[in-house]
Amino acid sequence: MNILLFSQSEIRSDGTVHLSDFRFDHIREVLKSSPDESIRIGVREGLMGTASILSITEAEAIIVPTLTTPPPKPLPVKLIVAMCRPKSFRKLLHTAVVMGVKEIHVIKSWKVDKSYWTTPFLTPAGLDEIILDGLMQTRDTVSPTVMIHKGFKPFVEDRLASIAEGSELRIFHPLENAQPFVVEQNKHYTIVIGPEGGFIPYEVDLMEQAGAIPTTLGPRIQRVEQAIGSVLGFVSMGLL
Repeated sequence: MNILLFSQSEIRSDGTVHLSDFRFDHIREVLKSSPDESIRIGVREGLMGTASILSITEAEAIIVPTLTTPPPKPLPVKLIVAMCRPKSFRKLLHTAVVMGVKEIHVIKSWKVDKSYWTTPFLTPAGLDEIILDGLMQTRDTVSPTVMIHKGFKPFVEDRLASIAEGSELRIFHPLENAQPFVVEQNKHYTIVIGPEGGFIPYEVDLMEQAGAIPTTLGPRIQRVEQAIGSVLGFVSMGLL
């Protein structure tokens, strides 16, 4: 992890934060920090900065944070992805968090196995564990909103237009009429990526009727988590 995060409620009245969980283990075992040294820290949903280590015992580390820096700007992308195998879902969510996506919609499609919805990764605690790990990896404090939609047609007909409003809606799917992805400055994107095996024709047609532009990443077929990394990487590099 490249930044230690804590909540506003963990800051005590004297301005200190007492850490005795995995963050304490990281300070002592990984960073091997000593009193008076500084570490990178941040408040979840708030500012980032540094903290001076006041003391370290066998049980806890006491730090004094100084918060001065806003978190990095979010990536101008809303992500819509069909649910996939739990291990792949964990990877793709982590990637989205690291790349700076702040709105993620997980949807059902024909090829999504019903058992995938029972994974603990979709519980509030499971989601937060993945999100927190991604934030600490990438040095960010702002968590994305993750919404679960278990009906494909209602989602497309009732929700998609409002989600994609003010952005360019792109569905990444191997079609003959698919366009290459060219990122433009000052443009926001709503990105749709299907499950393992892709969307069925009916689902693609429904998305196109809603305004989605078929888009290609080239002739090679990628795993879901790889495709998401590729697309978000295109956007990120296009903004440099």
